[in-house]
Formats: sequence, C-alpha cells, structure tokens
Amino acid sequence: MQRLFKLPVYILVAGLVLGSCSDLSMFAPSVEEPVGIKILSLSEGDFLQGGDSVDFLIQTEDQSTEPVLLEIALNAQSGQSVWNTSITSPLTDEELELHLPDLETGQYTIEFTVHGEEGVIEKEQLSFFYVAGQYEILGITSYPPTIMAGHESVIEAELLYPAGSNPYIRWSQDGTILAAGALSEGFQSITWPASEEEGVYSIRVEMFPVPPPAGRDFSFSSSLSLTARLYVSTESILTEDELVPGDSYYSLFHFNGSLSNTGVLGKEAAQKEARLIGDAALGSEGGIIGYKLKSGGGIVYPLNVLPILNGKLPPCTVTFRLIPAGESEGQDLLSISDQAGEFRFRIFFDK
Repeated sequence: MQRLFKLPVYILVAGLVLGSCSDLSMFAPSVEEPVGIKILSLSEGDFLQGGDSVDFLIQTEDQSTEPVLLEIALNAQSGQSVWNTSITSPLTDEELELHLPDLETGQYTIEFTVHGEEGVIEKEQLSFFYVAGQYEILGITSYPPTIMAGHESVIEAELLYPAGSNPYIRWSQDGTILAAGALSEGFQSITWPASEEEGVYSIRVEMFPVPPPAGRDFSFSSSLSLTARLYVSTESILTEDELVPGDSYYSLFHFNGSLSNTGVLGKEAAQKEARLIGDAALGSEGGIIGYKLKSGGGIVYPLNVLPILNGKLPPCTVTFRLIPAGESEGQDLLSISDQAGEFRFRIFFDK
C-alpha cells in the first residue's frame, strides 16, 4: 500500500520541477546587444567649416537588431530646426561620412536617431560651432610678467579671429570661472587678484565664436583653449629705472597692480584703503602697467599724500609717469583738497 502512494508523489514533484524550468525558459527576456552611435570626427565644442564632414559609425553585434532608419537633424542655438535628412537601412559597423550644408556662423546641435522595427533604439547628440574664417588663441600675457603677492595684474589673450566677429571669451582658474563675456565687452583681458602666497598659478582662457544665449553660459569646454602658468612672488619686482627706494619719497605709488603707498607716509601711517572712482581700471599700454583713467575717473585716498604742514605746502617735487590718451587739455592730473575746503592743490594739462 505504501508503494501506491509514493509513485504519485514522485511524479508530482518531478512535474513541478520540469514545469518551473519550462516557465523560466518561456518568460526570460531575450538578450540583445544595443545599437550604438559613435561620432568619430567631432567632439563637443569643436569648430567646423565649410567642406568639413562628420564621420560616424553605427555599431551592432546582433543582426536581429539591424536599424531600419537613421534620422539626422541639425538645430540652431535657439532650438529651431535648420536641416535634416534620413537614411533607410543604414550600413552598420562601417564608417559613414556626413557632409553638412552651408551654415551661418553659430552654435548648432547635431542629433542622430536610430529607429528599429519597434521604434527608437538609440539617440546621440552633441553641440558644435560652424565658423567662417580662422580662430586661434596665440598666447597669454600678464602685466607685469612677474606678479607680486596680493597685487592685481592684467592678463591679456592674444587672439586671432575674423574681422567683424564677436567671439565669447571665458577665463577660469582650477575649474572656477573668473570672468566671461563677449570680445566687444572687453573680455580679451581681465584683472586678476593674485594670491597672498608665493607660487605658480594656472589661468585658462577659452574662445567660442559666438556668445551663448543671454543669461547663460556654455555647459561644455571650447576646443580652442590655452593655459598660462603665472608666477606670484613675495619679493619686490621693482627695477632700477623705477622710483626707488621708497624711503626717498614722502608718498610713492607704483600703480603696478596695487593702490598702496610705498613711501615714507605709507610706512609710518596706517594704510587706509584707497578706491577707484568713475571710469578707472587697471590696464596696460605698450607693456607698461598702470591705471587707465577716463573722464570722471580717478583714485581717491583717505589721507593727504602731500607733505602739508600748518596748511602750507613746502617746496617738493611731484613726479609722474603717464601716457596721455586723446584730448587732455584742461583735464586734472592731480587734485588734492582737505575736507574743510581750506586747501586745494591742482595739477592739470594746459594748452
């Protein structure tokens, strides 16, 4: 009697195991190699010109997933479609070449979309710039070449670009954006505040042929970039042809990236912060660094920089090193007055 009951149990268990194996085989999804698009001759932020082509490859290892349609679209920076094409049953695993139409200078996004029997199976896009003419960053110059710790310096990029263009310039240090803007806004050069610590610091400049949309920045790097390594020194960089030593002057201002008074007054009195007013900024002219002052621009010092005693100015010498720009007649070169209005000293350009 016991054998009659055991046989059905064994059969039932064997049936469950076989059934489970059969179910796994029936419902397990088939493994398919995804189709990939590899853009070979173009990277994000690259520049293209008329006659350039885009080489790409559609990769697949499973013949059952052969694409049935390839769509290629070009969109302008605004998002507006400017060109598109499609290829039925495109070749796979072979290098393909795409010739772009003639475009206006600007930023574009190219999008590759691969369709299979059941819809989109792969999509790839990147941004690039279409340009006419040559763009190049030839070099980076700092004024002065050796920068004193804690001082400001002017860093200027030497750029090559087509006449009439307005490229976008972006400056950065260790991945942090220092300044960015159009060439027409003066971003070919920037004022860089040096660290208080001696060392070598890397400054990077990028050039894009056109600015980004208003209020935004490019999310990618330009293919045109250059990095300069700037040396910051804690020692004086003054040369013998400059006004030295400081002990020989009551007030002395080198304007080499700092507004500080390095004369006797500056050493004896607590240094109070000077400030620029109006249209005034650090700049360079013919390799000479200083402050460019336009009409209404100047430098204000909270202390009297002349050796005035009892309301009188004893004999003294005032020395300037300057480069006049444009019409200077009647313009103040130096104007000093006290708060009470009892004393005023003025040097200005005569006819």
